[in-house]
Amino acid sequence: MRRRGDANVQQAVARSPGITAIGTPGDGGTALSARGFTGQGSVMQLYDGSRMYSAMGTVTLPVDTWAIERMDVLRGPASVLYGEGATGAVVNVIPKKPFEGEIENHLRLGYGSYDSQQTALDSGGSLTDQLSYRLNLNQLRSNGWIGDGDSQSTFFSGALRWQANEDLSFALAHDGGNQRPMNYFGVPLINGRYHEVLRDKNYNIENDKQHYDDQWTRLTTDWQVSDNVTSSNELYYLTSHRRWQNAENYNWDAATQQLSRSGYFSIKHNQEQVGDRQT
Repeated sequence: MRRRGDANVQQAVARSPGITAIGTPGDGGTALSARGFTGQGSVMQLYDGSRMYSAMGTVTLPVDTWAIERMDVLRGPASVLYGEGATGAVVNVIPKKPFEGEIENHLRLGYGSYDSQQTALDSGGSLTDQLSYRLNLNQLRSNGWIGDGDSQSTFFSGALRWQANEDLSFALAHDGGNQRPMNYFGVPLINGRYHEVLRDKNYNIENDKQHYDDQWTRLTTDWQVSDNVTSSNELYYLTSHRRWQNAENYNWDAATQQLSRSGYFSIKHNQEQVGDRQT
């Protein structure tokens, strides 16, 4: 994912055969399409095996690929294993986790077009014989390719794992994301034609908003019951706060030679999810 420069999960998973990214600002930019089925209600997205229930078709976690180890995509029998909401496919995002051994630190600094910047840290390893950790931080920002098209995001992921004995371990993890994506809804046609001079224009309102704040805390217990039997339990708490305030439709009035805006929206999401998953 990092070698290919995939900035988010949707870009990365769209490389899988039959998966298409169809995200819009209204769904957090995360919606996917598989086998003709579209949206959060048909292509299920899991985070380390736990389902993220959507609010009005919106999911806004995880933020980027820096803290992700891999992604598993299951098509066909997905709904048999995971039930409703998985008719098209299931995408399971596996985050980086604590590991035993010498502490390793990785730092990435990036700069690109439109003043795009990245600062990222990945650190992990053993603190003691029984305690290990993993810490990831990624900050992205850009001025965007249009006027007033700036964006920024911060994602934090931290986990602490305690190996109580050979058969029992506990892991406490927290993931936090804060996003302000580029707010852009296109430009109007003038007399039925696209004009190149409008390419860099952003006709949204001055006090536009698109903001996502997600916090997910998890406590995982892994128990090796016997040589052939394992048990895992995850207790989690997720909060999501989202805010939109935009004018999303623009039309050119040929009679007055003026542009008109419509589709004024102001929406808030305050979502909580509590769960316990046994496998």
